[in-house]
Amino acid sequence: AVKEAQSHEAEDKQRREEIEIRNRADNLAYATEKSLKDLGDKIPAATKSELEAKVKAVRDALAGSDIEAVKSTSETLMQASHRMAEEAYKAAGGAPDGAGGAAGAEAGSQPGGQAGGAKKDDVVDAEFEEQK
Repeated sequence: AVKEAQSHEAEDKQRREEIEIRNRADNLAYATEKSLKDLGDKIPAATKSELEAKVKAVRDALAGSDIEAVKSTSETLMQASHRMAEEAYKAAGGAPDGAGGAAGAEAGSQPGGQAGGAKKDDVVDAEFEEQK
């Protein structure tokens, strides 16, 4: 039994890697769809349709058995998703290029959003009450 397990070790490792790649791609597609839904009109229609097409490409690749297709489509989706997050963050009035400092409320609510510091004159000090 030990020899048999050792002979299948490489296959098991490759299979585990494929499963992890598929899971990451599926999670990325889900997170991107959620971001598109949450951001709605805050991103340009062209960006939204581009991302929807890339999500569909990832879903189609996941339906197949070509792991390289899953890798490449999820990589392009990840890059496009990061661009979308940057555009949405800038549109929300964030600091360009995610300058260091405390994270704004908008950055914390977006997957892939970067924590960006506001300049001293851009800071809004506010109090809030939680209503139930």
